[in-house]
Amino acid sequence: MQNLQLKKTNSKLNSMHGKLNLHFKKRGSLTRLTSSHHSSPLKASKALYLDGEGTATVYLMETSGGMVAGDWNAYTFLVEDDCDVTLIPQSSTKVYPSKFDFACRQTIEMTVGANARVKWLPETTIPFENSIFLADTKIHLQENSSLVFGEIFSSGRQKSAESFEFRRFSSKTNIYVNDQIIVFDHLDINKEASPLFELGMFEEHTYMGSIWLIDQSLASREWEFPFFKSASHRFGMTQLDDYGVHFRWLTNDLCLLKEQMEQVISEV
Repeated sequence: MQNLQLKKTNSKLNSMHGKLNLHFKKRGSLTRLTSSHHSSPLKASKALYLDGEGTATVYLMETSGGMVAGDWNAYTFLVEDDCDVTLIPQSSTKVYPSKFDFACRQTIEMTVGANARVKWLPETTIPFENSIFLADTKIHLQENSSLVFGEIFSSGRQKSAESFEFRRFSSKTNIYVNDQIIVFDHLDINKEASPLFELGMFEEHTYMGSIWLIDQSLASREWEFPFFKSASHRFGMTQLDDYGVHFRWLTNDLCLLKEQMEQVISEV
């Protein structure tokens, strides 16, 4: 596999290092966003209370319109005991072509306290032609924490007939319970080295959706979803021992994918 390493930024690039640090605490019946620090292009809304149950809903914003070569967006979340938080990316992440072999990077570090619940609603990451995207997500839970984490991979700009034309897409997800790793998932696609269209890979599909549900109280639940399936739209689920369930889709229909992912999340 071609070795595409990050390089240090130089004067040829106007790269940005966005940071977003959010801290949530339970205050009475409400989850409060007690601390919010950001640097451009990342921002967050105020905590909104939309369900009448004290859940703090926060919209995550990336104001630049997309990531260019050398950009690095770093998210850090601290969710204390008994909190209930929903995080909603406001738009898809667009990854523009990489110049001088500089990658775009995204890191997510999340710590979730005891008896706390976090939902990260899915949005699409779209790597453009000749782009390099490296993502690393680490989520630390307690034994009785609850997590829903969704994400969508797009093979490119479908309306421009651009599919799998990026140079590299790497997205690692690590989830820990009581400091023990229970999930290691790495989607690593290299245009020149990955057998993208073979059986067991993407075949003819252009989108992949994933939902990680980590909640031991729901791990033994019988899940039944009468979802539409076809050769171009596939869905499956995997039990994660006593920790939860992983749901995954391969499809060519983004609207149907989002509809079905929303249905799964609504059941939690």
